[in-house]
Amino acid sequence: MRLKIKNVLGIIALLLIGIFIGTHFIGNNPDRVVIYENKSDISKDTRGMNIIPASQSQNNDAVQAASVFNNIFVQIAENASPSVVTITTDKVIKTQYRNSFNDDFFQRFFGYPPDNRERTRTTTVLGSGVIVDKNGYILTNNHVVENGEKILVELEDKREFEAEIIGTDPRTDLAVIKIKAKKLNHIILGESNKLRVGEWVAAIGSPLDKNLAHTITAGIVSAIGRDVSIGNQFGSFIQTDAAINPGNSGGALVNIKGELIGINAAIATGGGRGNIGIGFAIPIDLAKKIMKDLIEDGEVHRSWIGVSIQNINEGLAKALKLESRKGVLVGD
Repeated sequence: MRLKIKNVLGIIALLLIGIFIGTHFIGNNPDRVVIYENKSDISKDTRGMNIIPASQSQNNDAVQAASVFNNIFVQIAENASPSVVTITTDKVIKTQYRNSFNDDFFQRFFGYPPDNRERTRTTTVLGSGVIVDKNGYILTNNHVVENGEKILVELEDKREFEAEIIGTDPRTDLAVIKIKAKKLNHIILGESNKLRVGEWVAAIGSPLDKNLAHTITAGIVSAIGRDVSIGNQFGSFIQTDAAINPGNSGGALVNIKGELIGINAAIATGGGRGNIGIGFAIPIDLAKKIMKDLIEDGEVHRSWIGVSIQNINEGLAKALKLESRKGVLVGD
């Protein structure tokens, strides 16, 4: 009998000890373990701390980064776009009139007099330009305004002005025109010599149609110092994959700060007419020098040193036993 009583008392003692330990060491501030199954809501534990799923935290970081990147191009549109204008140029094209009786055979045997009449027709060229200062000077391509009878400039706010040609330089395909207007938004000039391949850029202009004025496209700097043959132009071009189409000529190529780093000039089409991701812009560092000469003197001053410069190809490198193809060959 005494043994049974001892057993019962022992069990009761163990229960009391267990209740005491549970109350004082575990029961006061129990930690909560929350298991999430990719839920989008945010919960709080008993101490008021936010518990966010790891996947949601990563998504929020990605959205925030994308939002910052997105705002860069929004700011470019708001700040740089008002400095870009649409240019329409009326040109008179003259061609030599020629018919079948103007051939030497008919003139020699039938006595037909030579027909030297000229035929003229008027055409309208669409292009773009960039306001470079508050006085109304606009930088554009020479081929946009060359031989223009009438040049109209339309601003982003739809105001229109007739422009005068200050000077042109066919060799770099640059030109400066001027309008008499107030409250102009001029662009900030950047430094193209600081460009790096891979940088983000945006092209602004009026591709294909006047109704598409101030179209903005984005891309990267595909290459710098690109030597390509474009008509009679010379110089090293900036290559970009930002979409450039007919009508973009003379428009702005800007960096992510909204600074002008190039004047869009040409595209490679592969035999077609539209953009295939290979566009070329005239570096602003070159354009600054040309623009200064045109504004001050109406023409560009160049110096000649009486030598010819040739790129070193594989054949020349082998013939001259050069270890590298870097540099150029200078001749007289």
